[in-house]
Parts: sequence; structure tokens; C-alpha cells
Amino acid sequence: KLCYSGIEFYPALPEEDERTPSEKSGNRINTFSGLLITKQEVKAWYDKLSEEEKSKVQEEVKFICNHQLHVLCGHNKKDFKYLRKYQAYIYRKPWDKLDVHVDITGEQSIGKSLALGQLYLKIFGEEYILFVQDIHQLKEQFNAELEKLLLMIVEECASPNNHNLSNFIKGIMDSNKEK
Repeated sequence: KLCYSGIEFYPALPEEDERTPSEKSGNRINTFSGLLITKQEVKAWYDKLSEEEKSKVQEEVKFICNHQLHVLCGHNKKDFKYLRKYQAYIYRKPWDKLDVHVDITGEQSIGKSLALGQLYLKIFGEEYILFVQDIHQLKEQFNAELEKLLLMIVEECASPNNHNLSNFIKGIMDSNKEK
């Protein structure tokens, strides 16, 4: 008879974070099933491409970077560098609790959610990302989707100056990363 001592969510390998269930830690189930695209899979895929296909991929990456620099970061190279480092960090160490979150505000329909959200969906998978259209969605009593949350994309929920909303969202993300 198989018996488990707990169910936990740890998006890390045992050698990356000691909190991750391993064979040494007893019979705990880790509900993290892995990122949609791993670094090894990306490298293997890219290595198989022809030079023409690699060139096309590089152009697509350049397009995404240009959109982030010129539209999302308003031509500010310092903000762009920060955004890129943030994106790389959450991919490399999705289990780490960050003390910050990226808050991109601006005119409606300039590609804020599309540029980041769709990119993150392809990398992390929809299981770990929540798109929020209405802030009340987060305040409901039953919100089990937050249990496995690595990223939250909040769309057009309030004015950019709503610090209560920002603190509420930060509190949700902080409490989920501590589990």
C-alpha cells in the first residue's frame, strides 16, 4: 500500500532548493510538473534548425525585444535591462520569492499583456500563469488556481495609482511563494 505524508508545490529540482521533495525527504508529492519549455529543450530545438530558420528566430526575438524596449519600457534602456533580467530570473529560479513585481502601466491596447503574457504562456505553460480581468476574481473565497501560481498578469483592473491593488497583488504573490 502506497502512503504519502504530504502534497506540496515546489518548482525546483532537489539540488536547486532543499525544500523540494526528494527521495530523501519521505513520501511527499510535488505537484509541480515542470515548465512547458526547459533550457535543454530550447537548446536542442535551436541546434536542429537550419541557418535560415535560426535567422528567422533571431528576427522574432529581436522584434519582441524591440517591442519591450520601445513600447513597454518607453525607450528606457535601464528599465529594459531590468525587465530582461527579471524575466530571466523568474525562468531560471521560479521557486524564488521575489520582493518586487513588474508593474507595466500605459494606454490600453499597446500590447502590455500580449507582449509579456503570451510569451510567458509559451515558456511556463498555462498551468502556472493566471490572467486576471477583474480584481474580484482574486478576492473570491475559492481561488485554488492561486496554489500553483508562478506569474499573474493583471489586465486593466484599476488605475495605475491604486496602491491598495498593488499591495493586495504583492501579498498574494508573496504568500504563494512562501508555501
